[in-house]
Amino acid sequence: MDNAATSWPKPPGVEEAMLLYLREEGGNPGRSGHRLSLAASRRIFQVRLALAEFLGVKDPARIIFTQNATEALSLALIGSLNPQDRVLSTAIEHNAVSRTLSFLRSCGVDVEIISVSPRGSLDVTGLESALKRKKTKMVVVNWASNVAGWTIDLDEVSGLVKRYGALLLVDAAQGLGHLPLLLSDRIDDRIDMLAASGHKGLLGPQGTGFLYLGPSSNPRPLIYGGTGSASSSDEQPGFLPDKYESGTLNGPGIAGLGAGLGTLLKEGVIEVARKEACLAATLAKGLMEIPGVKLHGAWSEEKRVLSWLPQHGAEVRMPASKNPVTPADDGTAAESSGGVVNARTPLAGTDVGDGRTPVTTRAPVLGVPGIPDAVAVVSMTLEGWDPAQLAFELDRRYGIMVRAGLHCSPWAHRTLGTFPTGTVRFSPGLYTTPDEIETVVSAVKELAIERKGG
Repeated sequence: MDNAATSWPKPPGVEEAMLLYLREEGGNPGRSGHRLSLAASRRIFQVRLALAEFLGVKDPARIIFTQNATEALSLALIGSLNPQDRVLSTAIEHNAVSRTLSFLRSCGVDVEIISVSPRGSLDVTGLESALKRKKTKMVVVNWASNVAGWTIDLDEVSGLVKRYGALLLVDAAQGLGHLPLLLSDRIDDRIDMLAASGHKGLLGPQGTGFLYLGPSSNPRPLIYGGTGSASSSDEQPGFLPDKYESGTLNGPGIAGLGAGLGTLLKEGVIEVARKEACLAATLAKGLMEIPGVKLHGAWSEEKRVLSWLPQHGAEVRMPASKNPVTPADDGTAAESSGGVVNARTPLAGTDVGDGRTPVTTRAPVLGVPGIPDAVAVVSMTLEGWDPAQLAFELDRRYGIMVRAGLHCSPWAHRTLGTFPTGTVRFSPGLYTTPDEIETVVSAVKELAIERKGG
């Protein structure tokens, strides 16, 4: 129940792809001309190409591999902003952004924070007023909250940011793979930089992530050194992706990321989003009925919960893919089933109502049409229990693993009103079962009764 921290278990193909890389492709990519080095280079390229296809990026060289989303965000922020530049962000950012902004503020960067309501609504009017008031170099936004499950409308925000000539950086660590990216045009025309982790919604191993760089983005590298290219020069290469990928890449991790992405594509991002929303709704409904429980964030809203409960008689479909799925060995990417959804091309099986968001589905999963507007993150507190103590007892007595506290996102907790103690966060994932949801609800009910002396 801690998939927001890292997806687990991983698809079977992830481990197998990593072992295959170590056994048969374990050379240093881009460093030598022998067969193992070339095999490693091909695998890295295949995964880079698969990610580009998944996002709808024209040039796969614009996918920069990093060790995680945090590194990708630091590269985008520190590499792009200078003293006297102005950056706007939101009041629900993760520490990967907020701490970097704090550092940049100490270096002379002008940082302004746009408010978010306690119900998760970004103050779009306030964002536009801030953009009008003073020239802004960059806007950085959190697509999906790892605390509350809220999401923002990236298409609306990107249109506004572009209108005022600023760069848009998206923290997609909690959204990518869990939700389709709904844009009215190609990502190259809407988002300047997008940072993501490989080990969450993309189902890959830890130690993987990437930064997408749009045509208007040219940050300074964070790390300089050997790339296996232009070795006669003392200067860092200026071409992509080498400019940002000094040192040996995490080849086994990237191979595993490719297998995780392959599984996601086989399942379908929209199918995964609906399944996870139904699990979150079922969990929230059960928790709501326990005296002393208070839900926080997106799944505290009864209307959302009721709209995503599986219809009577429907069952949550478990993943079909149990075999290794990797990008094609011929260098072509695995077929995408919906990373970026461009509304100019309607989704298979959907009727597009407003020209952007698919609103009805002829063959709805679980009897529930549409696409969720929140990720499967259910935050709660229980009367009489400290969140950390509650999480400990859930693990010790019931084997239920969750995360408690501030979740590296104190800004989001201040917005929610749960700072400084935080919450207990449940985050079901692709392999979570309805039976496991029932177990969680029963366990919380028992602990609630116990604390009341009942």
